[in-house]
Amino acid sequence: LVLRTTRLLFARLDTRMQEPWASRRSIAWVGCILLTGLSWGLFYAASILLLGFESPTLLMVTVAIVILCAGATVSLAPHLPALRTFVVVMLCPCIAVDLFRGGEKGFALAGMFLFYLCYLLQQGSRASLLYGRARRSGALQRQAVQLEAEKNKARDADKAKTDFLASMSHEIRTPISGILGMTNLALDTPLDAEQKDYLTMVQSSANSLLALTNEL
Repeated sequence: LVLRTTRLLFARLDTRMQEPWASRRSIAWVGCILLTGLSWGLFYAASILLLGFESPTLLMVTVAIVILCAGATVSLAPHLPALRTFVVVMLCPCIAVDLFRGGEKGFALAGMFLFYLCYLLQQGSRASLLYGRARRSGALQRQAVQLEAEKNKARDADKAKTDFLASMSHEIRTPISGILGMTNLALDTPLDAEQKDYLTMVQSSANSLLALTNEL
């Protein structure tokens, strides 16, 4: 009951613990989980020693331990060392007290718990591996989405730049064409040498600017 209350308290204060107790938060959670497993293992041992194999309480405790260990295989898969320690501290007292009491039922229960322990350790490793793969796959998917978004952003920026240059090129060519047209008309009129040189220079400069604009 005390451990259950402590876990509920940790769950309620979890968001508050993240900042001031960032380094101790994970230790507190793991410690609480392991104490929970150990308390169930000792509870089973006490039931065997005090009530014997025929007690209905022992059956309920055994079923609860089996369910808790199965659930831990999934819920603690992200933290494999905690998972392994949890099932060991929960099942080892069960195995030890069954061997201590001995007899046909004691050895049978000890063998069952030992087999279940080996099975849980193997399944826990597999679940942790699958969790790691899923987590890496999720990270790769998020990275792919981010890269795709950056690619689309770069493509939109490139399109905007191209549209801007095309618009500016058109806007610049229009007055240059007007300057060239009017310069050509002016060169067809009677001019002295100095005026003709000025207009020829304007025409050459306009042609150069038009060529530069076309390259854009």
